[in-house]
Amino acid sequence: MIKQIVSLIFTTAFSIKAIHLWILFFRISISTFMLTHGLPKLSKLMSGDYEFADPLGIGMITSLVLASFSEAICSIFILFGAFTKIATIPPIITMAVAAFIVHQFDPFSKKDYPYFIF
Repeated sequence: MIKQIVSLIFTTAFSIKAIHLWILFFRISISTFMLTHGLPKLSKLMSGDYEFADPLGIGMITSLVLASFSEAICSIFILFGAFTKIATIPPIITMAVAAFIVHQFDPFSKKDYPYFIF
């Protein structure tokens, strides 16, 4: 009896359907979290307010466009499962810039949000 319980708890045999459902859940949740950051940036870009940080020295407008594209457009692609492998590259770069450049000297309580993605 105990052997069966232990083997059930520590099994590595999972159904393919369960794995696909967990991947779907993970993809939808992460892209939804990214959309909460991207949609305000996209609306800011559409309204003509180009005031944004320039951490890489490429210009405020270019930084805003790239961050909006990464956090809004690529997150929508990831949400629907279109071009997922390619669409994950810009959000990874954006979160790396946020974590290691923009919030470099912030306390960890503020810095932990971009680290959550990694």
